[in-house]
Amino acid sequence: MMSTERYLYNRWFFALAMLSCGILSWLRMSAGGGGIMWATHDDDKQGGRLGFSSQTSPPRQTTTNTKHTTTTLEFQGIKPPDPQQEQEDHHHHYHPSCLTFDHDIEKLVNETQQVFITMLTKSSGTSLKTFVKACTNATEGIGKTDFLSLSVDTKRDILTHSYNMHEVMTSFAQTNDLALIQFIKGMTDESLWIHLYRPETDRLLSAIKHVVKSRLCKGVTIGDLDVSIAKRNGNKCVIEENDLIHDIILKRKIEIGKSTAEILTCDLYDSIKENAPNVVFVSYEQSSRVQAAIARKYCPELEHHSLKLNKDADKDMQAYVKLVSTGENVLIDDWVEKKRNHLEWALELNKNITCKGTTRKIGQKIKSCPDGAISPLLLL
Repeated sequence: MMSTERYLYNRWFFALAMLSCGILSWLRMSAGGGGIMWATHDDDKQGGRLGFSSQTSPPRQTTTNTKHTTTTLEFQGIKPPDPQQEQEDHHHHYHPSCLTFDHDIEKLVNETQQVFITMLTKSSGTSLKTFVKACTNATEGIGKTDFLSLSVDTKRDILTHSYNMHEVMTSFAQTNDLALIQFIKGMTDESLWIHLYRPETDRLLSAIKHVVKSRLCKGVTIGDLDVSIAKRNGNKCVIEENDLIHDIILKRKIEIGKSTAEILTCDLYDSIKENAPNVVFVSYEQSSRVQAAIARKYCPELEHHSLKLNKDADKDMQAYVKLVSTGENVLIDDWVEKKRNHLEWALELNKNITCKGTTRKIGQKIKSCPDGAISPLLLL
């Protein structure tokens, strides 16, 4: 009898213990907001692990304890997301490739010992070159020359031309990508390359207007430019439409030159990836901020005196194009706008380019970044 009573007593005690465990588990699940936490932060500090029991599937509830989740993330060294900051970042189009002048570019300029600046024609190049000459006191010789156009012998002469080297140099990129590729390969860890970018269509139209107004209509002979095709009468100038197309645009006269995509090629992008230089691509519209960043280190007296030369703004010449179809004279500004989306296609100006898609993505990213500056390495 005693054995039977002891047996029943043991069964009752076991059932009571199981019930207690069940109640305790239910209380923990309720307090945790839907998740069963089998270890505390103290356990985790001692080597325990936060998570679900290996014998228990994760709960299906979606409600979580926000305060507890935030504490857990911070304990694990992960900064919890700030919904308000995420919304602001999305609004301002922040991206890892975007750079700021106040922090990133300022830091790059300060941490490097040499700055090279490149650009295509009609991309604030004249402004930058004028500024750099004043900043470095380059009144003659190497300092005034486009460094990308230097011959092998001339580049070697730089070493003996002066004991002190020019710490800031500029150059138009106007022949092909080869000079830039060789330049990238020769950059040191202490060199910084800043390239001023302008969308090709805008650059092309600006170049056409510049060649007509400042070269043809003013009778300025450069190279083999035939200024006689422009009929000048005082401050009025007329050029035949066919002459403009065949003798000026198709022949890439002077500032029209090579297109952006003929300089920023697949080979150039491959060279950037393979050599990983300190490189920044900046919108040409940020020329004054580039000057200010450089001036703060190399010529503080010019920090608040950046140069912005816009030769189109003060032209008094009225340049016209005589249309083939009607014989009517229209302003060159109006003509290029009418032809904006057809010139590059109809004249096959980009038939030999490569990686235009990459260049287009870079241009779009530059436009979307708040300061108009990017690290192209993060996009290639």
